[in-house]
Amino acid sequence: MKSIRSATPLLPLILMLAACAPNANAGDKLVGRWESPTWKFGGRPLVAQFSTDGKVEYTSSIANIGRHNGTWTLLESGELLIKSDTGREARCKIALSGKTLTFQTAQCMDGWDGFAGESLTKQ
Repeated sequence: MKSIRSATPLLPLILMLAACAPNANAGDKLVGRWESPTWKFGGRPLVAQFSTDGKVEYTSSIANIGRHNGTWTLLESGELLIKSDTGREARCKIALSGKTLTFQTAQCMDGWDGFAGESLTKQ
C-alpha cells in the first residue's frame, strides 16, 4: 500500500497527460501535405499543407486568390479550427484515419464549397 500512496500526488499529472495525448497524437498525424484524388481547381488538385508550427496553406476554387494561408488548431472536440490571414475564423468537423482526412463539414476552408463529405489523401 505504501507504493500507491507515494504515487497519489502524481495522479493529477497522469490524468492530465492521458487526456491530452489523443489530440496531440492526432495533431501530429495531421501535419503534412494532403491532396484530393478527385477535386481539381484550374487543372490542379485541391491541396492542404499543415505544418508543425501551426501554419496551413491550401488551394481554393476562388480563381483570383488560388491559395489561402492561415493557422490551424485541432480542438479537444476533434474539430479543426482555421484562422485565415484575412481574419476569418471557422471550424470544420473532420475524421482522420490513417492516410485519409475526411471533411465532414468544410466551412473552415475558404473556397471549398461542396467539399463536405469528401476526403484528402496524405502524400
